[in-house]
Amino acid sequence: MQKTEVITLNQVKNHPSVATFIARADEVLGAMGYTEHGYRHADLVASIAYNILSCLDF
Repeated sequence: MQKTEVITLNQVKNHPSVATFIARADEVLGAMGYTEHGYRHADLVASIAYNILSCLDF
């Protein structure tokens, strides 16, 4: 069985398409009156997801 390469959070964040999605989402949410939803928010959500998956032994 072939081992699958693990994709890191930094690889995802540094992908040009992901960077564009995060930047545009932050702009749109800002125009709607929401606070910052850029990389800081993405890091928080990723950390929470990681903790949940770790607790579930994934």
